[in-house]
Amino acid sequence: MRFRRKPGNPRLNAAATQTGRVLGKVARTVDGVKARHPHPLDEARAALATGRKRVAKTTTAAARKTQKVVKRVKKAVKSAQKAVKGAQKAVKRSAARLTKR
Repeated sequence: MRFRRKPGNPRLNAAATQTGRVLGKVARTVDGVKARHPHPLDEARAALATGRKRVAKTTTAAARKTQKVVKRVKKAVKSAQKAVKGAQKAVKRSAARLTKR
């Protein structure tokens, strides 16, 4: 009895085997990703919400600090204006005294 040979071209069979192996690797990789991240959209939503909270906290803190700086600058401007007015009054007084003599 003669042994039957596998039908088909040996190169074609080798290519089919390689293709099957590669597809198996791809399927295992996809299954691994699915196992690690069963709900990727929910994970992305949670990460986005966390990022939004961080941004909100940071902007709130920056706004508070900016408001404090603005108040301090306004206070400094007012005190400088008062000092200028006082100096102007003093100059006027001294000028009036000098002209009276």
